[in-house]
Amino acid sequence: MPTAKNSVKSPLKMMLRPSFWIDTPLDIAKQRALDPNTIRNGYTRSMTETQFNDIVSKLEPPRDNEKFIKIDGTKLDPERFKHILSL
Repeated sequence: MPTAKNSVKSPLKMMLRPSFWIDTPLDIAKQRALDPNTIRNGYTRSMTETQFNDIVSKLEPPRDNEKFIKIDGTKLDPERFKHILSL
């Protein structure tokens, strides 16, 4: 059973764990998301333009005080991404 002590993540641990920001131009991201021939994350259905716009409207870039790793979304390479994840 979780306790207050172990159910809340330590702010220090949160600061040490980086986030990933995949920076992709909107037109490329939209093309990828709406393409019915692309399988993403195991999903065989593409999203609708309304779903895409709804998700995009909620995204915001990381703040300067947040620890993050920026990845160029136009040059996604599985091997390079594996290397980044292992850092």
